[in-house]
Amino acid sequence: MENLARILVVDDEAAMRMVLEMRLKHWGCTVETAEDGQAALGKVRQFQPDLIVLDVCMPELDGTELALRFRHDPMLRETPVVFLTSIISKAEATELGVEKGGAHFLAKPVN
Repeated sequence: MENLARILVVDDEAAMRMVLEMRLKHWGCTVETAEDGQAALGKVRQFQPDLIVLDVCMPELDGTELALRFRHDPMLRETPVVFLTSIISKAEATELGVEKGGAHFLAKPVN
């Protein structure tokens, strides 16, 4: 099966990383995971993902701060980011994405 995309999944919940990794690999994607923002910073430049999936709430370096760092990096600024969150509903995630200039938010649990 041809690899469709290179996706970096960043989430502090091991079960969520595992589920997303399994599903994305099933669809033919190449997946790298990181358990927190610092680990993601160490992997992202080497892996060069086509898409980054970020948990919003993580200890130390949360998803929004991490996304800002990516936007300031010339190599990563064009890489799309999808935020995962369990603190807002699916409807709120859709509305927030529109308000944030089209940023993509997925409410956990993700189908």
